[in-house]
Amino acid sequence: MMGFSERLYDRNSESDDDDKWSQARDENGEMLKLGPGQVAPRGFKLIGGVQNGEVKLTLFLSKGTLEVEVICAREICPGEREEPDTYVKTYLRDGDRWLHKRKTRVVRHSRNPQYRQTLKYSSCDALGRNILVMLWEKKQGFESNQGLGGAEVDLELLPLTNLSVGWEKWALEAGELDLRLSLLLKDETESVVKIIS
Repeated sequence: MMGFSERLYDRNSESDDDDKWSQARDENGEMLKLGPGQVAPRGFKLIGGVQNGEVKLTLFLSKGTLEVEVICAREICPGEREEPDTYVKTYLRDGDRWLHKRKTRVVRHSRNPQYRQTLKYSSCDALGRNILVMLWEKKQGFESNQGLGGAEVDLELLPLTNLSVGWEKWALEAGELDLRLSLLLKDETESVVKIIS
């Protein structure tokens, strides 16, 4: 297994490095390391404090189709709170436009929901765009559903011909997101994203 040194990638840099890392600053001006392909999503505030909740995703381009597998999530709400009914929505983002919405089924009463669902996009729609992944709590009756967190991935920064698996960490409060990911290459055909504690 080959490890990469922990460093930040500046998208405006003229470096020819293949293992590209995004960077962002938290509210205190400190650098936050974002995982491969991760970009600071518009409309979310990046913070460096203690966060709750993670979602595990797989991204892969196969036979003209981008497959986004939403595997599971864990610890998405504090222990004293009632277990929520949740689902994940994904959108392709082109600038300020959100296109081609897909969503998982609702998993009821779980802090650690198992979605195990693949959402598919045509590669001609996906390439050159970002994918926005959002965790939602389904409310009962006439209440509006509540967004629990989100992440944005620039698909051009990922090796989509290789399987990319990763845990993404986000805040439970809408508008806050924390992504701390490290890339490890298992072999030539699979890349794994791992959380840095």
